Amino acid sequence: MNKSLIELSKELEEKNKLLEKLASTDSLTGIYNRRFFVELAKKELYEIKRYNKTDTLLILDVDNFKQINDEYGHMYGDKALKAFSKVCSSEIRGGDIFGRIGGEEFAIILTNTSINNAVTFAERLRNLVSKIEIEVQNKKFSLTISIGITNILPDESIYKVMSMADKALYEAKGKGRNRVEILER
Repeated sequence: MNKSLIELSKELEEKNKLLEKLASTDSLTGIYNRRFFVELAKKELYEIKRYNKTDTLLILDVDNFKQINDEYGHMYGDKALKAFSKVCSSEIRGGDIFGRIGGEEFAIILTNTSINNAVTFAERLRNLVSKIEIEVQNKKFSLTISIGITNILPDESIYKVMSMADKALYEAKGKGRNRVEILER
């Protein structure tokens, strides 16, 4: 039996929605992928310029992630990334932008948020993540994260801002991990 044009149109619309989701979402964590995060960040930069907004960028990295994968296996590493993403997703607000930008590296744009408020958010998030426990055959491991923070200046590219937050992240890692560092400009 032939399908009506309405049925075909609905099927096509559903397939397009699925393709859009696949193109914008990280398949493991369900959050934005790097490409879509950057696209949204560029739009947010326009809003910052236009409305003189104060936004802050956080780059987050799961500490010693390679060791987790090596010791417990990739299945448990994936489980850890999912649990981490779930905690972050539950803490961000509707207008914030959260994405996975690398293996165990993530980014959050806190909209309308000063550096001081971003630090408060980051410390709360760091503490919540440290309470995550992943069970592996009667053993448990927990997670820690390092976070680099910078303010978003309206005349910079998102790549420049990400580079600045990344510098703060590497400072956090260099100072022993499981900490928050700021590069305020």
